[in-house]
Amino acid sequence: MVATMDNHGWDQRFADNPQHFGAGPNTLLERHASELTPGSAADVGCGQGRNTAWLLGRGWDVTAVDFSEVALRHTREAAQAAAHVPDAIAEVAEAVDRGEGSIDALVVATAPKK
Repeated sequence: MVATMDNHGWDQRFADNPQHFGAGPNTLLERHASELTPGSAADVGCGQGRNTAWLLGRGWDVTAVDFSEVALRHTREAAQAAAHVPDAIAEVAEAVDRGEGSIDALVVATAPKK
């Protein structure tokens, strides 16, 4: 069976369960990014914004990328709760075409199987 990943399916998944991937940041991200000097990061597949909000709270400039509008809405809400607003972009192509050296860290914390 081939898994499909369309924005409507993910919109529904995040609408049904806003904490689909949990509440706090990814533990590997937390462990490794804590050792880095904050700079610019792209959170690809940002989901509900748990990693984006965590990075913003530590001084990172974050571009949150997801093709689910519901996920981006959750990300904006999480960032606003932390008094930060990320550069939320729905199209991955827009996020990666920023010029050489424009992103210091790339976060891809979850690779969904379905």
